[in-house]
Amino acid sequence: MISRIDLTYGISVALYGIVADLLFDKEGNERDYPLSIRFALNRNLAVFEKDFRMVNSKRDELIRKYGKLDEEGKKYSLEEGTEEAEKAQEEFARVLDTSVSHNLVQIEADEVGAFKDTPLNRIDLELFIACLVHDPTLEEELGMEPKKSVKVEDGEEVGQ
Repeated sequence: MISRIDLTYGISVALYGIVADLLFDKEGNERDYPLSIRFALNRNLAVFEKDFRMVNSKRDELIRKYGKLDEEGKKYSLEEGTEEAEKAQEEFARVLDTSVSHNLVQIEADEVGAFKDTPLNRIDLELFIACLVHDPTLEEELGMEPKKSVKVEDGEEVGQ
């Protein structure tokens, strides 16, 4: 099921790492999940990767803006505890707190058992489940707004 999920860029970047850890083993091979789970993880990873790259680009931009060039003139860096570093951190925090909405493929609640032997810690697994697992009963129990389902054809939303 594809649902419109509202996140922040910070959460999206965190989910990029979580989904990558779920999808690939230490050697970079795709784990042996059912096809529906591998599809959902791959699709969502591609969405999160765009956010990850954008956030890293903004971080690099801030380092160039507030940092100092090394003696060789090749690399910018920020010295911790400086006014410039503080300004960069404040601007970067605003980037991470910016809202973003994505159409993500959700995994059905009855498929979550496939992740029982994952390398994720409890907090990462809970974030993954909260954002990417479709479980209407859990949403109801927690008093959450149900996630908005959308139909997507050829990458475009239809029938809204």
